Amino acid sequence: AKVHEHVARGLETSVNPERQAMLSEIETNLNTYIAGFERLVTIKREEDTLLAETLNPTGVGLATDLKKVRDDAAKAGNSNALILATTALQEIMEVRIDVLKALGGHDEEAAARVEEELADVETVIAGLDKAVAGTALAADVEPVDAEIVTYHEAFTRLYEIDQEVTALADGEMKTEAEELG
Repeated sequence: AKVHEHVARGLETSVNPERQAMLSEIETNLNTYIAGFERLVTIKREEDTLLAETLNPTGVGLATDLKKVRDDAAKAGNSNALILATTALQEIMEVRIDVLKALGGHDEEAAARVEEELADVETVIAGLDKAVAGTALAADVEPVDAEIVTYHEAFTRLYEIDQEVTALADGEMKTEAEELG
């Protein structure tokens, strides 16, 4: 706010056209930087909310629900469901590791793996749905179907945010900061 005031005062009081042009450029760069910073704050808040309220609890929920399906399938003697639930559980753990790499490490290869792994999990879950159809286990699998979709959507948005943060911080805002400096 103080810098804005100083630049505005300089623009009002300066009679030198070169100085006015320089101050006008500073004002433009400052406004662009501030707008980028405000956007950064907004998307970081969205990121924090998505992580805390959606991605992390859904990931834990998926693992917990798949363990329950696996254990209940073993008790029921449903070997197909047991194998599929165990496979889905293993794959969801791999997904969660790659999500951490993609979001925390800005790893594009990990992000691509997440998409492939989630498609694989969805295929396994579809098989699991068939293996438990008409049994008491079907109710255990039902929440998993919705959680996979929620998890995938949250990851997709978080990866978009990660890309946007990187573009702002390492691109537009960095350029404006260097010009202001």
